[in-house]
Amino acid sequence: MIPVKGFGESEGKGADQKCTDFEALDGEAIALGGLWKEYIHSKTGEVITTCSVITLGQAEWLKPYHTTASPLMLPDNDNTRQMWLDSSFKDRDAFDDLLQPQLVQDLIATPIDKPTKYNPIGESIVLKKGS
Repeated sequence: MIPVKGFGESEGKGADQKCTDFEALDGEAIALGGLWKEYIHSKTGEVITTCSVITLGQAEWLKPYHTTASPLMLPDNDNTRQMWLDSSFKDRDAFDDLLQPQLVQDLIATPIDKPTKYNPIGESIVLKKGS
């Protein structure tokens, strides 16, 4: 599980690119499904931790902002997050519903100029879970 304050998506390229920042409406973290790995750097001996967010196919709720993929979001309304973190849990079928893109918490979508500057350039809208 990768807890994040928010995430960004973009659509288009160059002058036509539109960037949007997403944060939880309630100000809580968004839990993304992900994988992590630790390895030892071959030259420095330093332990490096890396992670990647699992992405799914196109989501209807995300279509106005990004048309190719969506992050796997872990719901907070059942024990999914606990099962995800439990290394002894082996029932993979319990996660089948997560493989369909879904909005599991209310988000605020804010158009921004670009992720490196994060300047809002329009009105934020609320995306309601289940949409």
